[in-house]
Amino acid sequence: PRGQHKLPKELKFTDERSFSVLLRQAQLLITEASSTCFEAMAVAVPVIILESSTGLTYNPVPQSIPNALYRKVRTREELVAAIKSFVKSSKYEISEQRQLSSIIRSSYFEKISAFGVSRLLQELPASVKGRSETHLNISRK
Repeated sequence: PRGQHKLPKELKFTDERSFSVLLRQAQLLITEASSTCFEAMAVAVPVIILESSTGLTYNPVPQSIPNALYRKVRTREELVAAIKSFVKSSKYEISEQRQLSSIIRSSYFEKISAFGVSRLLQELPASVKGRSETHLNISRK
């Protein structure tokens, strides 16, 4: 029927709800621009960002990151080309993606620690802090 496409056998649907579990199994992430793309690139999973064809698109990827790990697309043709590009990556390109992911992890991520959590909480806007404190006060009663 018109408008329906046969999906490749490699494309799988799942009931899994844990993004980290899915990410470990993924070879490619296609997203509309979320922080999940940054998480994927940090573990060497290439990302395709679907840009809005009618308005602005939020790009969570810092400009300093080379596009070896991601592509931005607007059209179906660009999407197909980007998928083919990542699926057919050479051993050299895969090695480059892994090196970049290591740089991303060391530059933008840190291990969870009391110090890191404390620093994060200090950076939260007052409006978020107020809600957290209100929630904590209510839960203490």
